[in-house]
Amino acid sequence: MNIEEIYNLEHSETKRIIKELKVTTIKEQFDENKVNYYIITSNNFEKANVTGIILPGIPEKVAFWSYNLVKEGEMHSSSKYLYFKSFAENGWGLVNLTPHLYNIDKTGKRYIEQLKYVLKKISDSTKIVLIGYSFGGKITIEKVMNEKELMEKISCIILLDPGTTLKRVIVRCRELKIPFMINLSEDYSKYYPTISLADNILVYKVNCTHSELPNISLKKIIKFIKTCFEESIDFKE
Repeated sequence: MNIEEIYNLEHSETKRIIKELKVTTIKEQFDENKVNYYIITSNNFEKANVTGIILPGIPEKVAFWSYNLVKEGEMHSSSKYLYFKSFAENGWGLVNLTPHLYNIDKTGKRYIEQLKYVLKKISDSTKIVLIGYSFGGKITIEKVMNEKELMEKISCIILLDPGTTLKRVIVRCRELKIPFMINLSEDYSKYYPTISLADNILVYKVNCTHSELPNISLKKIIKFIKTCFEESIDFKE
């Protein structure tokens, strides 16, 4: 399967998500007269009590977590459909950033541009959850968490196989007083030694591949968000 065929599947899956889940899009004009867009769960995501923002990996665009699974014919396992469905069922908003819509963003510049734009549209009373997967996790740690103005709006962060050293991840997480959830697949956890955590960090090692991690982690993610905002949470559990 070549990249053009994968992009055609991406477009088809994006249309399915929008049609079946009745999600909408935010459109904003950027450079070169191109439109960057972010699919969202509902028209009222700006005022939802909780809104998640996905920072995807490279080179995925909108509908899939991993093109590797798509190449293997595992479209269902890679589709973000379940995330949009689960967040909508809980009355939450969900926004998917699209930094690679036209070309690959290896610097994190468009991640930050898009995140700033989306945050401006969300109510100050909304709890914001960042979900950084792979390279998106790396950008969360190395770029977003260094932006003080952005971090003032973030209520908790979920990292799925962040593409940076775990030592750096833990150091940055300890510095902030918000809840963190870190999920590591077998592909990543085997490279990390035993770590000393802080009370605001919850880490899971998940029996799956890097590509499978986002969808296999979904139930834990939903529970974590509910626990953070609706109940007391014991990070030492």
